[in-house]
Amino acid sequence: MQEWGKRPIEVASLFNPVFCSVLIRDSIKGFQSEQPNGMNYVLIYLVLPIVLHKATRDRLPKAITVKMHSWLNQNRELRIQFPERVRNINSITKEGLMYGLQTGLFSIDDQARFKVTDKKIKLSWKSDTEPFMCSKKAEFIGRWLAQAGDSKTIFHMWGVRP
Repeated sequence: MQEWGKRPIEVASLFNPVFCSVLIRDSIKGFQSEQPNGMNYVLIYLVLPIVLHKATRDRLPKAITVKMHSWLNQNRELRIQFPERVRNINSITKEGLMYGLQTGLFSIDDQARFKVTDKKIKLSWKSDTEPFMCSKKAEFIGRWLAQAGDSKTIFHMWGVRP
């Protein structure tokens, strides 16, 4: 993890822990709408590499009824650098997790499942902005992951070893 003062301004802005924790929270919220028991810890590490990668985010299906495996077979080029992206953003995901847990945006239970809390957050993103689109796609990703199978299968589909 690079110190804040040494990060380029663009990197610090895009990957700031507050923004990332909100995206993680949105994905957990989406996941819980499909599976109320909460989101598996390891799945959290897929959210930011999918949502913050514009090419992937823009090509995500419109509905969770589209099977993840089928979609990935039709969009194989999006998997090419995905495992590397997961590794590169791993520390950013950890910062987002720490911030979200410390501020109570979400919690983790004894089975390593994340759940959203009742803590209210006020966001002022306009609907035509990139942060708003990332937020909506993060919630979609949570719902989609909840329908895709167990975490081992999901990681395999994306070409990532947990």
